[in-house]
Parts: sequence; C-alpha cells; structure tokens
Amino acid sequence: DQGWAKVLKVSDTGFLGLVDQQKGMHSFTEDKAVTVAFFLEDLDGWYAYVKENKVFELRSDSIGTGPEGKYREFVGYDPEGYYIEFDRFYGHEDNTLLLKYLQAN
Repeated sequence: DQGWAKVLKVSDTGFLGLVDQQKGMHSFTEDKAVTVAFFLEDLDGWYAYVKENKVFELRSDSIGTGPEGKYREFVGYDPEGYYIEFDRFYGHEDNTLLLKYLQAN
C-alpha cells in the first residue's frame, strides 16, 4: 500500500497493482485501461531483445531513469495496444517496502 497504489500478491511471483488515476500515468478510460509491468534485474538485456527483435512497439528509443535514480524503465505497447512496462528498482527510501516484498520471493 503506497497510498495511491495498492499492490496485491496474486501468486508466488505475480502481483496486481491498482493505481489511483489522479496520481498514476493513465487517466480513466473505457478502453485498454491495463498496464502489465515486469520487475526484473536484467533490464538492459530485455530492452536489447525487444528492440532488436521488434517484439512490440516501444514508447521511447531509450531506457528512462526515474527521479533521484529510484528506478530505470522502458515501456511499449503490445499488439492489442495494452501498455507494457519493464522496471528495475534501486535502493531508495521510497522503494524500501517494494524491494522488501520483491526480495521475499
């Protein structure tokens, strides 16, 4: 529970996050209101694979870095238009609880 995002464990390695539209990246919509996020260690490897093999459309031509170096990420759109996000979170006080839960699995 991050206040505006509630993350629920749905399997041993899977989580479902519900995000308040006023603080999240997307506003309410009837269409494609889903983001699939993958939290992983080898962000650069996955980015290279997706870009080289044109697995899906990328939103940007580079990996982004979040404020204060809290995370790095890249995003794209699957063939049906759903938002796909790949993240690597780093040690930062805002990530403490998230990293604790990720390391527990």
